[in-house]
Amino acid sequence: MTLINHPNIGDVQKYAYLIATVTAVDSDNDTVDFAGVGRCPARNNIPLFYHCSNDVAERGNGALEGAAAAFSADDRVIVQCEIISALTYEPVRVIGFEDQPKDCAEPAGTLWGCGLHGSDSDGSRSCRLGLNLPDEAPYYEWIPPEDEDPGYWAPLPLKTFMQVGSDLWQEVAGGENYSLAIKEAGTLWSTGRNNYGQLGLGHNNGKTVFTQVGSDTWLKIAGSRGGSSFAIKSDGTLWSTGHNGYGQLGLGHKNNKNSFNQVGSSTWLEIAAGHNHLLAIKSDGTLWVCGRNDNGQLGLGNSGFGTERTVLTKVGSATWSKVAGGDYTHSLAIKSDNTLWSTGYNSVGQLGLGHNNNRDVFTSVGGSWSQIGGGYVHSLAIDSDGVLKATGRNQEGQLGLGNNDAKDVFTLAESGSWTMVIGSYQHSFAIKSDGTLWSTGDNTGGQLGLGDTNNRNDFTQVGSDEWIKIAELSGYISLAIKAA
Repeated sequence: MTLINHPNIGDVQKYAYLIATVTAVDSDNDTVDFAGVGRCPARNNIPLFYHCSNDVAERGNGALEGAAAAFSADDRVIVQCEIISALTYEPVRVIGFEDQPKDCAEPAGTLWGCGLHGSDSDGSRSCRLGLNLPDEAPYYEWIPPEDEDPGYWAPLPLKTFMQVGSDLWQEVAGGENYSLAIKEAGTLWSTGRNNYGQLGLGHNNGKTVFTQVGSDTWLKIAGSRGGSSFAIKSDGTLWSTGHNGYGQLGLGHKNNKNSFNQVGSSTWLEIAAGHNHLLAIKSDGTLWVCGRNDNGQLGLGNSGFGTERTVLTKVGSATWSKVAGGDYTHSLAIKSDNTLWSTGYNSVGQLGLGHNNNRDVFTSVGGSWSQIGGGYVHSLAIDSDGVLKATGRNQEGQLGLGNNDAKDVFTLAESGSWTMVIGSYQHSFAIKSDGTLWSTGDNTGGQLGLGDTNNRNDFTQVGSDEWIKIAELSGYISLAIKAA
């Protein structure tokens, strides 16, 4: 039996873990009643300490807010029971499901994209966003032949978000010139450039529309600027495909792959990708890394070419809840105590440490944090009060500070209550607690979704709709999921 659950479940030596059947669910209090099993008697109102993410609020009764969404009567669950004596166990909380725990239901919505939608590599059209737009104005302009160069259709900026099909989606991610997404039913789809096999389709041909990747169901996805893709299946296993020049696929070699391959046999909670490196949080909350390490982005205490890892390698013994890979060569992570740590390339202060010196170990930034996002050479984070802050390069206004001055410490960008933030190549997005979407930074391809191609240096609201999720993508495109 494999457990995928919140890492802070206490000293396992003091508890027994038994399988019981749920008889009733209390959604108001996030508790359940269950039938007795063995030495653990039947009890009512047992807290649910299992959730689809590790940073949700803990109720006064010891339950996690919203946990009841994943449970129903007759579920077979894992009950943590305190060992009172050899014959007496006292139920404490429910921490997962029998066999393989299931994630809380993620909200689903419609998929929307904007920016420079066309491909510049293989002649295909609209492949980056899966829109398959026609070769005509206002989507493309014809560039006449010149000298020995043939004429071609060049994509024009798509300056406002356009809906991608009519399906409902739960997750969206991608890298440079390609995209990944998970539909409401859990199936994985990909589109765009495929020169390294990053679409996971078993070949290296690009796609102009989202194309299904096998028939399995998936929970998490991550793409990279370097053309590597990562995904966690619904059984918690980790899989990878695409570019592997630095061993970033975690497969023990440096050969590229064009279909998803399983990475080890463990189960995982979170994944994030840098340019050519991977960060992953195992089901026990520990942090593991692999891939390129020239600037210390793996946080293993060394750096330089030749220090890359081709298999996932453990970083210390702490437990973690969030990871983010910079679009170039830095890394961010939040521990389970909500502290923020950073490592790697720090040329413009993107590590938020008050200087521009690289680090090869995860170094404390200070404060208490809930969300992180890594851009090319900038970083963004939301503190535990919901305040949005940023650090690093700001030449294009990607920090959203109202100016274009670089920072080497996390600096207030926006007060208020924010729930999600991502850093892209040289622009940034954030979602407020009311679901509104905001953007700032480089807007060369219209990727800010504001109806023009003018850069911004402060976060500007994108329409008035409610949004669920925004993808971390590289380059001049944006993909987001709007509430259905």
